[in-house]
Parts: sequence; structure tokens; C-alpha cells
Amino acid sequence: YSAPPDALRAAIVERMQRLYGWTIEPDWIVFLPGVVPGLHLAARYLCAPDQHVLVPTPIYQHFKRAVELAPRAHDDVPLVLEGGRWVFDEAQLAKAVRPNSKLLFLCNPQNPGGTIFTRAELGRLAALAERHDLVICADEIHADLLMDEGKPHVPIASLAPEISRRTVTLMSPNKTFNFPAAGVAFAIVEDAALRAAFSSDHHATLHDASVFGYIG
Repeated sequence: YSAPPDALRAAIVERMQRLYGWTIEPDWIVFLPGVVPGLHLAARYLCAPDQHVLVPTPIYQHFKRAVELAPRAHDDVPLVLEGGRWVFDEAQLAKAVRPNSKLLFLCNPQNPGGTIFTRAELGRLAALAERHDLVICADEIHADLLMDEGKPHVPIASLAPEISRRTVTLMSPNKTFNFPAAGVAFAIVEDAALRAAFSSDHHATLHDASVFGYIG
């Protein structure tokens, strides 16, 4: 059995502030063995069996696998290509919302399209989530690997406190520092009820992050 070092929580808090101007608290952090398990936890525990998920596509395959295996009803909402960037079809996304929609998946920066979503684009997406009371699960594992000068990563949860309280942000050092077998990732979840729901599988079927990963 292992416990994440307090120094690791402090390092994550410092890094979010330094890189993104995003102020978080140490107890918002939930450690995971990987980001993919986080997608599965979101599909199963942040969305009831009779609720519905929105999945902007094309997207990393494990988003789809998570809702299919949960299983949860979902709609694929195609992104559109504008000026070489895959962006949200905002009208189509709004039309896809059902009365029982609960979860909105987001991949930011977008995988496989590579889009670095702007603050304005994320703001409109967040406004849609607020209007329809959707939980946002954002995979932001590629946040540190940006190739476009002057286009910073914006964590969607950093936009405003009311957005943070409805968001689960998934991150990991695995991509940035190239140790994907280390077995460590984390979720940042401000809302205590959302954090408890997301963490409810702890030690039931999901194991801890590894000691090697914590130290790495």
C-alpha cells in the first residue's frame, strides 16, 4: 500500500499556478494509475446508467471505449475543420444535448487533431455546460507539448470558479517527461461531491498509482 507524498501534491499545485495561472488546492488532487482509468471512472461514476454523454469526435479511442463499456448512451458530435484546426461545431453540439445529458468529454489539446483550443472557444463550451448542467471531463495530458508559439494551453477549469466546480481535469507527467509505464496520473476535482463520486472505485477495482510513479 502506498500514499502520495505531500511534496508531490505541492509540486502539482505550484506547477498549475506557474504554467497556467491556475490556483488549486492540494486536496483537490486524486491520484490514478493512468489517465485512461480516469476516463472510465468518469463514464461510470459521474454519469448514471440512464444518463447521456456527449463525445466530440474524432477523439482518442479510450473516450469511446469508456462510454461503450460503462455502458452509457452517448452521441458522437463531429468537430469541423476551420483554417486547419479541428474545432467544435457549436450548433451541432447544442442540438445533441438531451434532457438526460450529464457528461461532456473534452480532449484539450485535442487528440488526434492537435488543436489548442482558445480561451474564447473553451468559454463558449463551458457556457453550454452551465446551461445544461453538464459535468466536464477534460483530458489535458498533452498540455505541456505545444508546438505553436503564442498559443498557450488553457485548462478549462481555470476559466472561472463555477466551471472548476463542474470539471474533472485529467493530467499526467507521462507524456511530458516520457515515462508512460510509470503508472501515475492525477485528476484535479474542486467540488467535494464530484470528487467523492469520482473516487468511489478506489481499491474496489482500481489500484493506486505506483511508488515508482510518485517518485518519478
